[in-house]
Amino acid sequence: LSGRRLPGAERRSLQTAILEQVGMVRRSMGDMQGAADDFEALVALAREQGRADAEARGLFYLGSALSWFDRPRFEAAAERAMDLAGRLDNDLLRSHARGYAAYWNLLLRGPREEDFAAPGEAIDAARRAGDRLLLGQHVARASYFRCLRSEYRAGCEAAREGMDLALEVGDGFDYLLCHFFLAWGLLHAGQWGDMLGVLEKGIRMAESNGHQLWATLFHLEEDLLYAQRALDKPLF
Repeated sequence: LSGRRLPGAERRSLQTAILEQVGMVRRSMGDMQGAADDFEALVALAREQGRADAEARGLFYLGSALSWFDRPRFEAAAERAMDLAGRLDNDLLRSHARGYAAYWNLLLRGPREEDFAAPGEAIDAARRAGDRLLLGQHVARASYFRCLRSEYRAGCEAAREGMDLALEVGDGFDYLLCHFFLAWGLLHAGQWGDMLGVLEKGIRMAESNGHQLWATLFHLEEDLLYAQRALDKPLF
């Protein structure tokens, strides 16, 4: 097989897959700029191939990296992703777009009543399609929506399911995201001992991956826990 070149279409498809995997590894390690570069190259390659579905998924990845350091580019990528996905004849991607739009609206503008149903619809669509990768992404983010409605037990259950799915597909970033949301739910549920264990595990993993952004966020949650224990009263 030495010196053998893959056919053009097969080679470009492999390049797209490699860019996606490398970008996900960089994102899991906290290299958001490098991840954004990989996802941007993935989007460009998918566009060259005329693969609108791959382009839309790449734009969602790109937005997830840009949201950490470049809000204007993040908002532009998010708008492109949702516009493209909304025009595709693909129910799963349209539900994926609405689910991500709801989460990004939550981050940018705060909770809106019209956004709360979208994560559940995306989860249902991913389960029907058997897409474990997209299922994990939306289960993880649905846990936060649950907590915002004071449904802490359901939020914690969703975070734990999201952790299992992230491990299954090898998504270290969403695995840590689920740790963050699980700790948040446990804090508000008053399960402080369990929360401390979750944070310690999350901090170890974030630091071993070199992901200082996540390590910092876990330490902030830890500080909030200690403050609540000192006050010895619920948050609300």
